[in-house]
Amino acid sequence: MKDIKDIIGRAVDSYGKTAAGTMAARKRFRYPIDSSTAAGLLISEYKNTVEARGRNYLADDETTRRLQSVANWLTNPHCKSSVLLYGSLPGTGKTTTAAAIARMAKGLRNTFNPQTVFQQRCIEAGGKYMPLEDEEKSLLEMYEAAIIIPVFYTAGDLANMIESNRATFEAAKRCSFLIIDDMGTEPVSVKLYGNEFFPIIEILQHRYAEMLPTIITTNLELSRISDHYGPRILDRLREMCETLYYTQGESYRR
Repeated sequence: MKDIKDIIGRAVDSYGKTAAGTMAARKRFRYPIDSSTAAGLLISEYKNTVEARGRNYLADDETTRRLQSVANWLTNPHCKSSVLLYGSLPGTGKTTTAAAIARMAKGLRNTFNPQTVFQQRCIEAGGKYMPLEDEEKSLLEMYEAAIIIPVFYTAGDLANMIESNRATFEAAKRCSFLIIDDMGTEPVSVKLYGNEFFPIIEILQHRYAEMLPTIITTNLELSRISDHYGPRILDRLREMCETLYYTQGESYRR
């Protein structure tokens, strides 16, 4: 018995030494541009999104501050994995901000595409053939790959997928970058063939566990998020999300 205890003790001691520090922190995504550049692009895309709906863009300080904060989140690898845009006032720009991020990501991905750069170089050279060097092409491909384009769904769309297309729901839950718009407007639970599902709770729990970047917009205050989904989900959101509170601003829907 003494020998067995000695063997177990040495085994545990050995495991303790090898286990220490073996789980490296997951590397957070970041867009390969500086925060100031990202803010300028976001403001432009925010303006485009507003004006595409036939509204006038209001260049107020509060909107600019919010977009600068989001730009920092997109480019700073030390921020939390996700961001929560919340506040009870409707029409103050939460969804517009999320849409602007998606538009900016698509624009950046195209900008860093080697074929796009090659064509632009030829145009600037008056039609002369100007191929990219291997190092230039490799750098552009690396930058292009770093631009993750978010998949955009409303919370209602995600809840409906439980019944209509479970495979699409699973793909959204696991995608590399997800926007959940208008969280809180969907039914919290969905019944299917006698089973009860909690679509948004399921998605948030998965993305929390995997530290997947997620943008969430909601008109729920934090206390109402807790009432709606339970304190456990609110606790996870606080850990995984940078938060931006939309407290004021002229509604773009009027």
